[in-house]
Amino acid sequence: MRPAKASATAIKPPPTVSLTLQGDRIVALGSASEAWLRRARATTESLPAGAPPVDFTAVEDLDTGMMGQLRAAIQSNQILFDNNSPAPSQENNQALDKVASEIHDLATLASSLGVAARVMLTGHTDSKGSEIFNLSISQARAESVRASLKKRGVDPSLLAVRAAGPYEPVQNEDTDAARSRNRRVTFTVEID
Repeated sequence: MRPAKASATAIKPPPTVSLTLQGDRIVALGSASEAWLRRARATTESLPAGAPPVDFTAVEDLDTGMMGQLRAAIQSNQILFDNNSPAPSQENNQALDKVASEIHDLATLASSLGVAARVMLTGHTDSKGSEIFNLSISQARAESVRASLKKRGVDPSLLAVRAAGPYEPVQNEDTDAARSRNRRVTFTVEID
C-alpha cells in the first residue's frame, strides 16, 4: 500500500471530510467533531516514517462552526413551568416555536454534514415535595415538551427525555422566584 493511501486509511474520515494529496502532504477538507480531529491527529503522529504529513487546518470544528452556533442557540432555551404543573404555560408558545425551528435547522444541517444529532430534554423541579413526586413531574415536563415539539413538526426520534427532579438546580431556592426558575425543561444537543 502506498504511504498516502495508508495514511488516508488509518485516519478513517467521516463523510463530511475529504482527503486530497497536495504535493507531498495530505490535506483534509470539510468539517468534523473535535473528538474525530483529536483521534485523527493522534493517528497521524503514530504513522510510520515516510508517510506524508496530514494537514487538518482546513477542517472546520463542528463545535465552533454553524453546528456549534445552533447547539448554543438550542441549549440557551428553557421552558418554565408553574408550580406542580406538568404542562408548559401558554407564555411558552413563542419559546417552543423558536426551539422547534432551531431543532429543524439542526436536523437539516446534521443531515447535510452526514452526522447524527439528538436533543436531550431534561425536566427539572424545585426542591419542594417528595423525591418520587419531583422525579415523576420532571419526567412529565420533559415528555410534555417533547409532545409540544412533535406537534410543531419536530421528528420525535431526534428527542430524548430524562428526569432530573430537584437535583440540578439552576439557582439556590431562597425565594419563590428562585424556586420558579428551577421548574423548567432544558435542552442538551448531542452530535455524533
